[in-house]
Amino acid sequence: VLFPLLRLLLRFRMDLRNSTVRRGRAIPGLLLLFGGLFALLIIPVTHNVSAGFVIGPAEAQPVYVTVPGNVVQSLHAETAVSAGDVIATLGNPYPKRERAKQAARVEELTIQLTGMERRRAADSTVAFRIPATRDALNSAKEQLARLDSELDDLTITSPEDGTILLPPNVSPAQPDKQAHVDTFNHWTGTPLDAQNRGAWLEARTLLCYVGDSQKLQATLTVDQTDIDYIKPGQQVTLQLQSSPGEVLSGTIEEMAQRDASQMPREITAAGLAPQQQGGRFSVAEAGRVTFQVRVRISTIKKSVSLYSPGMARVDCGRHSTAFVLWRQFRQTFSAL
Repeated sequence: VLFPLLRLLLRFRMDLRNSTVRRGRAIPGLLLLFGGLFALLIIPVTHNVSAGFVIGPAEAQPVYVTVPGNVVQSLHAETAVSAGDVIATLGNPYPKRERAKQAARVEELTIQLTGMERRRAADSTVAFRIPATRDALNSAKEQLARLDSELDDLTITSPEDGTILLPPNVSPAQPDKQAHVDTFNHWTGTPLDAQNRGAWLEARTLLCYVGDSQKLQATLTVDQTDIDYIKPGQQVTLQLQSSPGEVLSGTIEEMAQRDASQMPREITAAGLAPQQQGGRFSVAEAGRVTFQVRVRISTIKKSVSLYSPGMARVDCGRHSTAFVLWRQFRQTFSAL
């Protein structure tokens, strides 16, 4: 739009310099040209922001592994559970061995303290050793209680009534050959998959979610150059990559900042990362900031699967043409 107007302006300038037109007639033409250009720049147009998204559970409680161990048994996904039901049982011989040692230590100190209290009247030197023995006994009991808690945590229970929802898949790990790692302990997919029985789960591993399978949300990954235009309450159109003809709608609820390295694997695998380099979408450069935007989906269809990726279009309202052109200019040069 701007280039034809600039060419016309240059032509007027050359005509004035060459005196091929009268100045009295050229000035109104120039005013008309500038007036048309100004009117064009203030015309309001629809302003949208596009971003990749992934479908996830909404209002679901995450269930984490707190004590590491091997998967002994577990429930399957989509199983209905009540609060307190066992979701998975892990095995770890270390807490059991340590508890047996600590229980023996507590029993030994208890016997010692009882004998000292009986002899304190007959032997004055015993009284000086009682406080230290009592402190050692209390410390041993605290450690025993901690080990009992760890053993209890190997049995993972549901925090609320609901349905077991799987976490995102984990890519196959590449074990270090020089580390002599037991590959049997490596797991892929999700911790509750049948092929992962016996696999070792580290502490803080996301085991699953417990919630309503019909309550889903979309998590958008928005680049830092677009986040200023995103506000809670804006309407969002969601286009699933797996179902091109299926469109969902939703509303923005909240935003949070995160590093580009924390971008969901589903977004990068589907080629929906914010930055585009060499004609292909890729993860933004190291240190670049992206924003996680949570969208509540208003209508859920049965064909929608957890962790399905897609492209979202956020309706940011109507802005002037000048504003939209400035945004495109800024995005172009910020990506260089």
